[in-house]
Amino acid sequence: MKRFAKHNFQIGPVEDIHRSLDIVEHVLNEARDLGCEVEIVTYALKMMKENPKLQISDAIIASINEWVK
Repeated sequence: MKRFAKHNFQIGPVEDIHRSLDIVEHVLNEARDLGCEVEIVTYALKMMKENPKLQISDAIIASINEWVK
């Protein structure tokens, strides 16, 4: 299974909200295809609750990497 990495999306030092949304959209489309969209979102939200400074794009990537091994 392929792993998702933020560097594939060419994010600069300050994350742009539109790029972040592109990342989230891409990962959620992949998760939907794999049938684990709800699990990915739930796990990402849990991670963000534990670490409020975590960007949503980072949380969603970490989440799919954890669920899709």
